Amino acid sequence: MDTIRDAVEKALQKCDVCMAGNIISRERLLRAYSDFVLSTMEKEKHNVGMILHTGSACFDVLLIVCAALSNILYNQTATDDVIASLTPGDKVLYYSGKEKTRAQRYTFCGFVNSYDDPPSDKIGELILLDQGKNGKTYLMKKNWSGIVPYFGESASLDGKGIRKENGKRKSFFCDVLGMKDSEIPRTIDTSTVVVMSKEDADNILNRLTFWFSNMKVGLTELVPISYYTDADQEYPYGNNPAKTEPVIKITGKVSVARSLLLDRSGNRNIGLMVLGDEAVRRGESELPELIERKSLQYVYLSMPIGSESSEKMVDCYSSAAVFACTKDFLLCNYVNAAISNQETDILNAQIDAIIDKEITTIVLPSLINWETYKEFKNAMYFIKSEEYSTDKKDEFIIHAYSLMKLFMTAAFSIRYMEKLIDDSELENVIKPDERLTQITEYSHTFPDCLKSKAETIINILEIAYLSFFDKNPKEKALKELLEKTSATYIAIVVPKAYYIKLMQRVLSEDEKLCNRDWRIDIVTANRFDNSNMYDLIIAIGNITGNRFDILRCQASKNITAILYEAEKHQFHRNEKRFKSVEHMLNQRSAIHVDDDYENESSDVDESEIATVEKIDDELSEYFDSVAIKAVRNSADYASRRNVADIVAVAKFDTDEVAFFTKNYKAYVLDDLEHTIKEVPADSIVEGDTIVFTRSNSRTRDIVEKLLRDMITNNLVSDNVKVAYKQSRRWKTVLIDYMNNTGSTPVEIANQMIKNGVTVQEHTIKSWLDEEAHTVRPKKLDSIQQIALIAGDEDLFDHAEECFAAGGVIYKIRRQILTAIGQTILGEITGNDEQLNPITATIADRIKESAVVVQVESISFVNDTVPLNSINRPISID
Repeated sequence: MDTIRDAVEKALQKCDVCMAGNIISRERLLRAYSDFVLSTMEKEKHNVGMILHTGSACFDVLLIVCAALSNILYNQTATDDVIASLTPGDKVLYYSGKEKTRAQRYTFCGFVNSYDDPPSDKIGELILLDQGKNGKTYLMKKNWSGIVPYFGESASLDGKGIRKENGKRKSFFCDVLGMKDSEIPRTIDTSTVVVMSKEDADNILNRLTFWFSNMKVGLTELVPISYYTDADQEYPYGNNPAKTEPVIKITGKVSVARSLLLDRSGNRNIGLMVLGDEAVRRGESELPELIERKSLQYVYLSMPIGSESSEKMVDCYSSAAVFACTKDFLLCNYVNAAISNQETDILNAQIDAIIDKEITTIVLPSLINWETYKEFKNAMYFIKSEEYSTDKKDEFIIHAYSLMKLFMTAAFSIRYMEKLIDDSELENVIKPDERLTQITEYSHTFPDCLKSKAETIINILEIAYLSFFDKNPKEKALKELLEKTSATYIAIVVPKAYYIKLMQRVLSEDEKLCNRDWRIDIVTANRFDNSNMYDLIIAIGNITGNRFDILRCQASKNITAILYEAEKHQFHRNEKRFKSVEHMLNQRSAIHVDDDYENESSDVDESEIATVEKIDDELSEYFDSVAIKAVRNSADYASRRNVADIVAVAKFDTDEVAFFTKNYKAYVLDDLEHTIKEVPADSIVEGDTIVFTRSNSRTRDIVEKLLRDMITNNLVSDNVKVAYKQSRRWKTVLIDYMNNTGSTPVEIANQMIKNGVTVQEHTIKSWLDEEAHTVRPKKLDSIQQIALIAGDEDLFDHAEECFAAGGVIYKIRRQILTAIGQTILGEITGNDEQLNPITATIADRIKESAVVVQVESISFVNDTVPLNSINRPISID
C-alpha cells in the first residue's frame, strides 16, 4: 500500500494545480517544495516544518493542497462506520442514482431484514429511510455508501436547496486518487487547522482548481472548508449540503486555532499551518504551545524569507525541517519557468530578485561622523540612566532623539521643512528650531551632573541643524540618482509619514525630474508593500520597519541605500548578520545547499556598533514608559478619579501616541477590500492605518459622527431616522436602570442567566462601552431580558422592532465604513473613483472629520491613565 507521500505525489502527477486557470504545479522549484512538504509530513509521529518562500502565493496554495489530499487519504471512516454511527430518528442525506450526484433529506428509521419487518437499531439486510409524505425508501447494502449524516438545520424532507453534483468530485477521486466508487468518502474524520488572513484565504480558495482528464474542479468541491471568526462562528466556502465538519478549518487568529485544536468532539486534528508573517507575528506568544502538541502529525509555519519573524522562528525550533529560498538554494533548484503565466511570472520575478539582487550604498560625508554619532548616543544613554527623574528630562530625551533621527534621514533642507510647517502644509509636526529651543530650556533645569552631557547633545544637534539648513547631501544624492536611472517604477523608503509630502514637493519642483514618465511610490518602512516588483528601491537611510528590511527585501533586484558615514557601520554590521543568517538557513535546509560563507572583518570595533544598537533598543523601551508617565500629570490621576484601565500603547507615525482600553475597537483601513475593519485593541499590529475623528469633535466615534450628521442633514431615509432612535432604546433603558439601582454588570449578567439567557459580565461591559461600537445584542432575547429586568413593558412589547432597527443601523454603519475606506484610499492613491453610493454623498464630510495615522509600534500593557487620554491620538511632546 502506498504511503501518504507516494499517494499524494501520484495524484499531483495526474493533475495540474492552477490559480485562476494558470498552471503552477509544473515549476521545478514548486515540485521541490511539494516534495519537501510531503517528505516531512509523516516522517515522524510529530513533524515541524519552517517554510521561508519567495513571497508567491503558490507556496501556500500547494501547502493547502497537500493538507487537503492528506486528510482525504488519512481518513479512516468507512461506510460501515458511518452506518454504525446512526441512531433511528437521525436526519441523513441519501445520494441516489447511478452516479450518486443527487441528494435528498430523509429520516433514518433503522434496519430491517424484509419489507414487512418493523425497523430495528440492529444491523440488518436493508436500511429504511422515511421521507414523510414522499414515502419510504429501502436500501440494499450496495447502496449504503450513498448515506451521509445530515447536520444542517432544515426540517424539510426533500431535496430543496441541495444542488445536484456535476460528477467532477467522483471523477477526481477515481481518476486522480485511484479510488473505487465504494471507497469515495462522503465524510472525512480528520481536519487541518490553517491560520491565515481572510483576504489571503479568499484569494486562494476562490481561484484554486485542479485540471485533469479535460475537467476542472475546485478544492471546495472536493472537501468542506470553512473560515472561523471564532471557534463557534463558521462561514463555509463552497457547497457542503450535509453540513459535515470541515476538513480545512481556516481562521485569522492563533487563539481561535487553539480553540479548534483543543476541541475533542468531531474530527481528529492532524495538522496546523500558520501562513504569513503577520499571522506568525500576531500569534507569537501562543504558537509555542501549539507547535509542540504531540497529537499533531504536522505543523508548518510559512512566510516570505524576508519576513521579520523568519530568523527567530527557525532559531527557536532547532529540530524543525527547513525549506528556505536563499540565493544559494535557488541557484541549485531553479531553472527557467516551465510555463509562463501570470502566477509563474510573479514567482520568477521574485526568484530573480533574490538571485540577482544588488544592494548599492552611496556613502556621504557629514559633519556628524561616526565618532560624533557615538558621542551623541553615549551622552543620551548617560542622561537616560541617571536616577534624576523629571518630565523635562523625559521631554529632552524624546526631542533630542527625534531631532537626530530627522537629521540622519532627511532628504530635504531644514529650511524647506520649516517653511511648509509655517505655511500649515505639514500638520502635527514641530519645527526643528523650536525643538532645539525647547531642549535647551529643559537642560537649564538639570542638575550639574547632567549639564555637561546635555550641552554635548545640544552642540551636536545645533551643528547638524546648521549644516543641513540650506542644503542636504541626501537630497542632492537622491536627485542625481534619479536623473541617471532608466527605472520607471521606483520606491523611495522614508522613516516618517510626513516625509512623503515633503519628498513629493521636493521632487515635483525639480525641473529635471518633474516631467519624467515614471511612477514613484514614496512610502514608510511600515507601509511598504512587498508584493510589488519595483525596478529600483531607494532607502534614504539605514531604515527598517515591520514591512521593510533593505537586506531581506525581495521587491526589486536593484536597491540603493543613501547613507552618511555614521550610518555605514551599522549597515555593514547588519549585512554581516544577514549573511550569517543565510548561511545558517543553508546549513539547516532539508535539501542540501553548498555556500561559500566567510566571516568578514569590520573596519571599526564591533563592540562599538553593538553598544550603539543597545542604546537605541533601551531608548525605545524608555519612550514607551515615558508616554504613560507623561499623561499622568493631572489632578484627576493624582486623586485616582476618572482613570481607565488600558491594555495597549500605540505610537503613530505622527509621533503621537494612543492608550487603548480593553473593549475598544479601532477603525483600521483595509486597502485590499477598500473598506474599514473594526479591530479589537489586542489585535492591532505595527503598520495598521487607523482612522480617528478629529479631536475637536465631541463624538470620538467617526462612524457615529457621520451617521448623526447624515440624519441631521436629511441624507438618509425616514426609515433610517426612525431605526436610529429605536436601535438605541435598549441601551438607554439598561444604562438608566443601572444608574438608578446602582447595579453592576456582573449583577445584570447573573439576573439574565437566572432567566435562561447565557451572557457574560464582559458582554454587558462591551454593551455599555461606546468605544466597542455595539449596535445591538447578538440575540433578540437579550433585549427582552433587559426590558424584563428594567420593568419596561413597552420595550418588551417592541423588542423585535428594536432588534430589527439595530440591523438597519448596523448595515448603514458598514456602508459608512466602506465609504470612509474608499475616500481615504482615494486621497492616498489619487484615485477618486467612488465605488459606494454613500461615498459621493459624504466624501467631503469624511475628509473634514477623519484623522488617519499609522501604527509605528504597539506594546501591550496592564496599566491606568486618565480617562480623557484614552482611545485617541495625543501628543506627549
